[in-house]
Amino acid sequence: MQRLKQIVYELPGTSRKSQQFFATLARMLSEVEGCTFGAGQVMIMQRDPVGLLPQTIFRITNSTYPALLFEMDQPLALTCGDLVFRTPNTAPNNPAITEHDGESRGDALGTYIQLPAESEDFCALLPITAVYERLKGHVLRLDHTGVNLPTQRLDQEEWETLLATLAGVSNLYRYPTGEDWPFIVPATADEFADNITDPAPVRKPKFELVYDPYLCNPLIQIDIETDLPRDEIEARFPAPYGVGLPGLDDYFRSVYVHQPWPGLSLRIDMGYRCDEPEDMAGWLVHEGGRIVAN
Repeated sequence: MQRLKQIVYELPGTSRKSQQFFATLARMLSEVEGCTFGAGQVMIMQRDPVGLLPQTIFRITNSTYPALLFEMDQPLALTCGDLVFRTPNTAPNNPAITEHDGESRGDALGTYIQLPAESEDFCALLPITAVYERLKGHVLRLDHTGVNLPTQRLDQEEWETLLATLAGVSNLYRYPTGEDWPFIVPATADEFADNITDPAPVRKPKFELVYDPYLCNPLIQIDIETDLPRDEIEARFPAPYGVGLPGLDDYFRSVYVHQPWPGLSLRIDMGYRCDEPEDMAGWLVHEGGRIVAN
């Protein structure tokens, strides 16, 4: 069976605003280890061991809607809010997307966007230019990307079908503590055919799916490792747009990013400096266990 080769975040580039957004995001991601930047896309891949798939790509397109392209033969056509899941051989219904701005506020560090009350479980967004300027020169690696899919937008059968499809073309592992947060871990052809036994040295970037009961809209997450200590990240990203996720704030701080598409959210998780960085791939493989397609 053919493996999943690439996971591609396709972002619209049909307006000056969306083009500027992608350009700034690409500059930030170009700092990560294993990045290749050019021709309208950013590719991040680990080169050791050789042959790890899938690769992670962020690409600007002529489409009017954000999409997640899975480079594989199996068909997949799914729309969750304003985010489209597709493959090269499928063409789902295209949502009508209208770009938006928001109400601007300010703090001592600059401007941010205030969200309407109870529109999401977060309340403020930071422009991507501010995120880039505050992290410039301190981004090390991309641990994983992922998508949070609201349970109110995706029923259980659709969720299980999505997992079964991806389990058939990749090394997909359960989250060991039982949450619906499975991860695709990059693997070689032999590891896909059998299993990963030794995830050393690291397996990055991984891909996470979250079946989320709290969000209203789908959310793209980008988890980066930095060389900044916790107190410095907290100072650069204070509330209300900088937050510590419950149970995870000992490892990273999150910032919700203002982007042009109203039916989609973007969160960047910033890992604190760690003198002995670890990779949770081994934990996922040995404690979570692989999800096998029926």
